[in-house]
Amino acid sequence: MDDKKIKETAAELLRNKETIFRLLSWLRPEDIERGTLVLPDQLINEELRDFIIDRAAPYLSNYQLSCTKTGGSPGNPGGLVFLDLDLQIRQLGKLRARYMISVSELTFTGQSRRLAFHYREDVRSLGNPLQAMALKALLGDKTLLMRAAEMTKNSQKGFSPGPALSVGRDSALLDLNRLPLALPDFLDCVDLWHEETGDGFLRFRFAFRQIANR
Repeated sequence: MDDKKIKETAAELLRNKETIFRLLSWLRPEDIERGTLVLPDQLINEELRDFIIDRAAPYLSNYQLSCTKTGGSPGNPGGLVFLDLDLQIRQLGKLRARYMISVSELTFTGQSRRLAFHYREDVRSLGNPLQAMALKALLGDKTLLMRAAEMTKNSQKGFSPGPALSVGRDSALLDLNRLPLALPDFLDCVDLWHEETGDGFLRFRFAFRQIANR
């Protein structure tokens, strides 16, 4: 970043200092010194709730995330993320979607920003019988996540060319570079990758790098 961008970033951090200090209180200095970022379930479920629900409105009304460690191996640390979603979809009414997720890749670098995972899905209608029938007809032999990917592909306004989300029956790939996200400039200096899903937390490794002035 150049001098102007650094000053703009510092000013933005000061404007949001109360939120930033509250988020930082969840982190341990010794983890940061080792280049490790540990995000507890509670931080994601409480501190980030308003931010996430606001950006997923009007479809998402509530969520709950929990992480648990499972047996892993070198290069594949294992671990499962359980995600419960309360959804509101026009004509289908209220839905509850439950996911069991195994993260196979989450990288955030200058070359790649992507999330790959395996999943199992359970979706149920909380509405009337007609809405339950409409949900069954919509899904057919596909998952709700597959249908969501199809709808995203059909409304690409603001997206980079190519699919942002590719989904199969039990796996998915999200290319974050293809989403219209307004990210802070200082993230261009950070490499971040998923290291472990543990009991009650997600752990990432991170490193800072220099980039040329633009």
